[in-house]
Amino acid sequence: MEVISCSGVGEALERIKAAKVDLLVTDSKVSETGLAGFLAKVEATSAASSLSCIVVIAGPGESPDISGVSPSLKTKILSKPFDRGALVAMVRANLKTLPQAGSRVLRMESLTLNPGSYDVHLDAERIHLTTSEFKLLFELMSNPDVILSREHLIQKVQGEGIAVIDRAVDTHVFSLRKKLCAMGERIETVRGSGYRLRSEAR
Repeated sequence: MEVISCSGVGEALERIKAAKVDLLVTDSKVSETGLAGFLAKVEATSAASSLSCIVVIAGPGESPDISGVSPSLKTKILSKPFDRGALVAMVRANLKTLPQAGSRVLRMESLTLNPGSYDVHLDAERIHLTTSEFKLLFELMSNPDVILSREHLIQKVQGEGIAVIDRAVDTHVFSLRKKLCAMGERIETVRGSGYRLRSEAR
């Protein structure tokens, strides 16, 4: 993996906008905007739809306020002191649930999904998805016409330390259908089994 070091909020935001960034590691003490303000700015960037975040805090006594941060920005807390192995393990845990950058571009008529750039386009227009919606669509497009159980989709959508229940998967599917417009109608609910993405329109 490539590590990019940034000297401040402005540079970090520019890096996130300019390049594909999978994981942000930040100290809880952000002097320019405060932690909540910084994460709000990160979340507001269109490039943050596939971003995870690790916040390093001074110790167990510190409790940073991340209550206003959307769940779509997967945020974990790492307390000092920690050894290098703990940080590496958390980084790997947050990256392993993302579709691999080397995966092929998936296409279904006017719908394309690029795992390398985490972009989804419908009729050449970019569709902005949350990380969970992206991973859900990736799994459905990787298995067209196959019924995928809720249990299977939960395993693919959830990240380390993030519990996803049946209703959450249903909510992601509902949101995905809306964002994909007519193409979203191809995501079928198979009662008692799960979901299926039809490769052809009816």
